[in-house]
Amino acid sequence: LAGCGGPSQADLTKMNVALDSMSKLGSKVEAGLVYADYSAAVGNAKGDVDLFLESAAAKAYPEVAANTSTAMQAYVAASSLWNAKIQSTSVKPGSVANWDPLVAAFPDLAGDVSGSGSVITDAAMQTLWAGAAAKMTAAKAAAPK
Repeated sequence: LAGCGGPSQADLTKMNVALDSMSKLGSKVEAGLVYADYSAAVGNAKGDVDLFLESAAAKAYPEVAANTSTAMQAYVAASSLWNAKIQSTSVKPGSVANWDPLVAAFPDLAGDVSGSGSVITDAAMQTLWAGAAAKMTAAKAAAPK
């Protein structure tokens, strides 16, 4: 394939590793884990996702790349919210990385802001995790079999 202009086997492997890492992260979220373990799992998955997003496979399979990227942004944002909750810090939507694109991807997230303008962390984390799971379902469906 490499000589035909498609992604190399190494790049396809990066995609598959990223999809596997995101599946494992989703499973850990479903099973429940403490913040330190969640934060580490997000960091590990993000490394694999970043390698995929920089590869030719991401260009060859843009739907896989876009869905995986949005899911990763959701997991990272949930990590920030969880950390803020632990620190008892009020979070404004503008202080969450990629908030506006995430609201565009997951419209229910807009409802996870209180009347005082602070993010309702528990509700927002649940919205982000559910949205990430849906994006990963779409990413896997678009991936080559």
